[in-house]
Amino acid sequence: LGHNVVTDGTTAQAEGGQLVMMCLLSPHEAVAGAVLTSQAASLFPGGVQRVRRPGGSPSRSAHKLAEALAWLGHGPQSGESCVDLGAAPGGWSLVLADRRCQVISVDLGALTPGVAARVHHVRANAFNFFPDEPVDWLCCDMAYRPLEVAGLLARWGRRRWARFVIANFKLPMKKRVEMVGRIREILATGGWTGIKMRQLYHDREEVTVFAWRG
Repeated sequence: LGHNVVTDGTTAQAEGGQLVMMCLLSPHEAVAGAVLTSQAASLFPGGVQRVRRPGGSPSRSAHKLAEALAWLGHGPQSGESCVDLGAAPGGWSLVLADRRCQVISVDLGALTPGVAARVHHVRANAFNFFPDEPVDWLCCDMAYRPLEVAGLLARWGRRRWARFVIANFKLPMKKRVEMVGRIREILATGGWTGIKMRQLYHDREEVTVFAWRG
């Protein structure tokens, strides 16, 4: 009583309020809890931010980038240049194309026809590719050894080939926390700063990373 009740976490956060959640255990039992929105790990019901899968998406990876951009609150804008390393079959490239970015998709494998028609596909190994000129965004969701991928992204940072990076790292079965720390350290050697890392709902045994070049 006497409290202003709003229906979404974002509004509650703007008003400096609390986030209240309730779990119904049975028709007669429930558990409720409250936390300051400034301290909440997520502002979404059940902690899950659900996103729509873009029409024509060739893989579930599109969910991961869409959720990551929603988590960040910003991302590639219309007309900005983006490189998508390890792009095939094209889930991330499709999200970027839908945002009207200029997309260079790098992969030895084929993109689905609907994606290939909207991007510039470079058939090359992601570890051997370099841009003709610096780009705005470096994007990467490769199913490969995480430390080697981190080293690749660090090289892009050192050579100032991109202003921003957003990437997904596959984590090993053991010592995942240690691996996340090593990834952060390697990225920092490339001059990437403002590093944010989070395991999002649509990630599996993965972590999403964002940073910019200082």
